[in-house]
Amino acid sequence: MYKLFDNLQSSVEIIKSGGVGIIKTDTIYGFVACAFNISAVERVYQIKHRSAAKKCIILAADYEQLKPFNIDDYIMYKEKVNQYWPGPYSLVLPIVGNDFSYLTLDAPDLAFRVPQNEQLTDYLSQTGPLIAPSANLESEPTVESAIQAEKIFKDSVDFIVDGGTVKNNKPSTLINMISGDIIR
Repeated sequence: MYKLFDNLQSSVEIIKSGGVGIIKTDTIYGFVACAFNISAVERVYQIKHRSAAKKCIILAADYEQLKPFNIDDYIMYKEKVNQYWPGPYSLVLPIVGNDFSYLTLDAPDLAFRVPQNEQLTDYLSQTGPLIAPSANLESEPTVESAIQAEKIFKDSVDFIVDGGTVKNNKPSTLINMISGDIIR
């Protein structure tokens, strides 16, 4: 049975215990789950009917939260990302090892974003890094409100946080920090 909340704080413990929810991120409504919880990540893929070949962007409170992901040349990239974060930029960074193959899908990189929204970064400070793909069924439009999310996903998620209506918002700009290419 899912819960509808009017604030992010109410869902912190659900996330920490492996729950899956929908929140308004800094850009659009998105599914959220602990990036370190394999079963929660798999559950998001199932609910969304997401292609197993598509990676998820990971939201973090700050660059320090990314240390466990084994970013190659962590210090060098720390200096580079400061020009984009916090902000609506998801940055692809190189990952060393295969500890996160369930997130990398065996690729050598992951995309991360540190949002500019202070309420969201406070939330991430408490939950830790979260995967955050758009809140929609694969190939369908992203939901624009908690009411719309409730109609589609209430039987599939543990919670939905009502963050108001999001109209015409775009997903974050995706930049490959390894090559310097803007992907979208």
